Amino acid sequence: MNVTRQEDGQFELRMEEEEWRSLCQLLSQYPLTPADHHSLNSKNNPDPGLKESDQWLRDSVSKHQTDRELQIKQWLQGIEPVDNDEGHLYPVLFDAERADWLIEILNDLRVGSWMSLNCPAPETLADKSPDSEEWPRIWIMEVSGMYQSILLQALS
Repeated sequence: MNVTRQEDGQFELRMEEEEWRSLCQLLSQYPLTPADHHSLNSKNNPDPGLKESDQWLRDSVSKHQTDRELQIKQWLQGIEPVDNDEGHLYPVLFDAERADWLIEILNDLRVGSWMSLNCPAPETLADKSPDSEEWPRIWIMEVSGMYQSILLQALS
């Protein structure tokens, strides 16, 4: 995987086929952070207006996630492989705005995975042997973090 900055200010992430499939698999998991995770804390406040606002927030987040799912699918479908001597390369072009968009999606995946693992401390994950149900969530969490780092480094 290689990121280069183009003369026009855009970035190009060149991915081999296996890396591309990994990214597609990762992004297909979106969203993982539950919409009801976002709250105005109406559970501890008897104000009925706050409860209505909380429901509005959950509905808005849910719609935003649904819209993002469609955007992800459309974006991935628009990326065509190019042939080289070793097979296909996937040139992923993006600007700073698209990088921010991807970082937000990757953050949802990372946080949602962490939440599904019951919010473990990093040392807890390092000290335990994950079971077969935990491995996919750990993979999503770690690979999302890797892609976030790549994008953040490209932007800096």
